[in-house]
Amino acid sequence: MNYHINEDEMKLLAHLHEHAPGYGSDYPFDPSEVQNALRLDDRGFHRAASYLEQLGLVGIKSELAESFEDSQLFLFGIWLTGMGANFMRTLENAPGVRRKVTAAVVSKVWPAGDDAIVEVASQQVTDLARHRGMIP
Repeated sequence: MNYHINEDEMKLLAHLHEHAPGYGSDYPFDPSEVQNALRLDDRGFHRAASYLEQLGLVGIKSELAESFEDSQLFLFGIWLTGMGANFMRTLENAPGVRRKVTAAVVSKVWPAGDDAIVEVASQQVTDLARHRGMIP
């Protein structure tokens, strides 16, 4: 079984890595600013953030507001973890990549699917999931 990372998830991770002044919850970003910069809708942003959080690559501060008929998730902060920074450093130094991976680079290469960035990132996510016991 392989784990995959999609374009929105990779753009989010690259954006945080590109702009992070530090790592961990002491260096949060305003989620709405990041979402607007990446031009993601609410659903896409929440899905990307929660997937990356499950892998330990980003942290999020959120609250679920529930009512009788509906519930809504509010994000108050998002940050790059040390593991997320290491993921990006490893990706950028991988054979065939060897360049700064920004959200703009991801937007350019991801749709084609044939760039080393896509292949290496997917392998790294699978290795990380296996290491975290998410897959055998």
